[in-house]
Amino acid sequence: MILVEWDDNERPRVAPGTGPPLLSDFLQTDIQDYWPGIDEIALAIEQRPGHPKEQAVSFYGNVYELKLGPEHVTVINSYDESVPPETISFAEFVRTFEAWVAALRSHSQ
Repeated sequence: MILVEWDDNERPRVAPGTGPPLLSDFLQTDIQDYWPGIDEIALAIEQRPGHPKEQAVSFYGNVYELKLGPEHVTVINSYDESVPPETISFAEFVRTFEAWVAALRSHSQ
């Protein structure tokens, strides 16, 4: 599970080595604490079961594209083709995303 820390500017950061690298960067740069984006991804997670084809999430961030598939999630750097995509299991993605959201909620209380 990821460990979320806050930098000197109170921005959430995934502690190094605690999460998949591209997914961690996606959360830090493209999602941060942007609740409309978080809600879109949460909805895509809820709607995913039973979809035979990979579904692109409608939320695209500043740098990354996220594709949800039946078994895996792929994080793609949209601006640097030299960066290979990162593919992780759907279950690991959900655990990482939920840990991010939980850390944001607990930090704002």
